[in-house]
Order: sequence, then structure tokens, then C-alpha cells
Amino acid sequence: VTTIDFRFDRENDMQGWQGMNSLAEPGWVDGSLQLTFTGQDPFMVRPMLRLKPDQYTKLRVRMKLPACNAEGQVFWTTSEEPGFADNKYLNFAVTPDGEWHEYEIPVATHAKWRGQAIRGLRLDPTTGGATPGTKVEIAWIKGE
Repeated sequence: VTTIDFRFDRENDMQGWQGMNSLAEPGWVDGSLQLTFTGQDPFMVRPMLRLKPDQYTKLRVRMKLPACNAEGQVFWTTSEEPGFADNKYLNFAVTPDGEWHEYEIPVATHAKWRGQAIRGLRLDPTTGGATPGTKVEIAWIKGE
């Protein structure tokens, strides 16, 4: 995939996202992907990206979160550094009030994003605190 334009509006289409941790039971509700929290480190991974260096300066995510920690994270891999690591991520504030919000993550502000060929993404909707059994809904993830 050479673009970041993941829309979760087609039932049973995860748009290539996988590697779920502390997230289960993917389902589709009102044109969005719904996942159930099962633990304290929820994330999902999208490998097999082929993005050109500096193709995107920010990521946008539209999601609905239950009560949880008010912080999400995005990690990435590059052709030079193919593993997810604690030196390639950004935190972003979330509003865990059960309503839809759009979040903007300014990835180009990070030195390990700029000038790099991005090969994978990892989205952590929250850094924890969600009650197991509660759900996150994600409508889309876009690059700009």
C-alpha cells in the first residue's frame, strides 16, 4: 500500500490492519470498526506500507473511546529501522468521553519520521486504563 487512507466502512475489511494486542472481536457498527479492549496495552499494526520519505506530515484518526487514559500513541517502522521501538513514536491527546473525535498527529515533527521511507504503523488508541470489555470505534485513519 502506497497511501494512508484506511476507511473502516466495509464489513469484514480490516484494511490490512492486524497484530492486535489487548484488542479483540472486530466488528462493524454504523460504518466503523469496533474493537473490544481485553487488556492494558491495546494496539493494532498495519505492516506492508510503501510510503515515500516525507509523503505525509501528519496522520488523522477519527475514533470514539470509552473512559480510559487520555493519551494515544502512534509508532512506525522505516526501511532503515524495520522494528517498532521506543524511539519512533508520538503521543497524542485523546478525549475518552464516548463521542466521536478527530485527532491530528504531527508525525513530521519527529526526526525519525522526516526523510524516512515508512513501512509500518502501529496505533495505540489509548495508553491504558480502559475497562476490559469496553469498546473503541475507529472510522478512519488518513495521512495528510
